[in-house]
Amino acid sequence: MQCVDLVYKNNMMNTKQDLLKMFSKAFAGLPSESQIEDMSIPKEYLDFEGFRLTESPVEKLKILFLGDFCGLGSERIKLSPKYEWMFHESDKVVINLKAPISIYDEDDSISAKSFLDFCDQIIPEKVFFNLCSEYFKSLDEDLLKETLGIIESVGATSCGAMVGRDKKLSNGLFLSVGKGVCHVKGTKSSLASFGNNLQRMAPIQINNKALDARSLGCFVSSTKSKRNGGLMAQIEFAKYEDWMIRKVIWEGLQQQTSRNGARLVV
Repeated sequence: MQCVDLVYKNNMMNTKQDLLKMFSKAFAGLPSESQIEDMSIPKEYLDFEGFRLTESPVEKLKILFLGDFCGLGSERIKLSPKYEWMFHESDKVVINLKAPISIYDEDDSISAKSFLDFCDQIIPEKVFFNLCSEYFKSLDEDLLKETLGIIESVGATSCGAMVGRDKKLSNGLFLSVGKGVCHVKGTKSSLASFGNNLQRMAPIQINNKALDARSLGCFVSSTKSKRNGGLMAQIEFAKYEDWMIRKVIWEGLQQQTSRNGARLVV
């Protein structure tokens, strides 16, 4: 009997080790947060072509891009003073919405009370909520209408496959939403791309004079979620003959639980 137990335990250990090896291989290719920072452009990137010394731009526009706004039930959100300022000094803000907004306090949604409390800290008329998740395609129609209605009630804008793909940011500058990615486009080319279907962060890079951010990770989520890290990217676009990138600033985002139980974004 002891011999049988020993064989069983050895088999269980082998199975566990095999599983650990399998998962370690699966996650071996995922860059850590420090690697993402090392692989990204400098935290303050200047496009010297955009900084023309003898010519002022016709127009400038500063846009703040954030990752996933996930379901947090009735948990409140509190921005640190630094990021509250970033919201206010940006001309536009783009946030990936990854959960519906509802008057009911369900864990996989964002309660209307929490959402309205968050909007009190910002200027919602500046914000574009990108309904980027495939989840919204199969969402109950009444819940989708409720989500869109609450967003509209605060003066913010909805975008995504269900509500119109292209949104005008300024004359000749557009936010174009595709499957798994959104683009900022001038009249001739794409200037920046932001992925929204990855479950992790990715480096912020410049490819062919366009900013490439395949995933900014998580902006805010519930205390139960393991996804509590992300990136923010603020881009200053300048218009000469056409729009171009002038400056990029990015920072890491983390979440903490404040003394009153709110999700504090720092």
